[in-house]
Amino acid sequence: MRIFVLGAGATGSLLAQLLERQGHTVWCGDRDPERARRFLGRKSTIPLTEVNARNFRGIVKAAKGCQLIVNASASVFNEIVLRAAVRLRAHYLDLSSHLTRHPFRAEQFRYTKKFQAKNRAGLINAGVAPRTDKPARQTCRRAAR
Repeated sequence: MRIFVLGAGATGSLLAQLLERQGHTVWCGDRDPERARRFLGRKSTIPLTEVNARNFRGIVKAAKGCQLIVNASASVFNEIVLRAAVRLRAHYLDLSSHLTRHPFRAEQFRYTKKFQAKNRAGLINAGVAPRTDKPARQTCRRAAR
């Protein structure tokens, strides 16, 4: 699977490395490539590009060709990254919700029909807690079929 990870900090870089080890084609985007390269490791062969999560067009350009966007950036950028995933016809995974509009309803649910119309999956609030990896892997496997 071709996977673009937006936000190559501690969590995003670790996810990128694990996905690459599993045989996926992975590349990352971050607003600070120098800092992100330190997280990925100097010897890492994972491609890294400068992209700001506030910039919709920049995300679309950086993620072009991906089948899955992993949003490991701050949750305040979820809707911009969701829109980019819809534009690219890519599956989507994020780690948390911003909850500014409604304290008990994740903002990502507003995109349900758009993802369904494109026959794509969006896995939200995956978090970084132990045991959240198994459902994510199963969803990705089903999506890749």
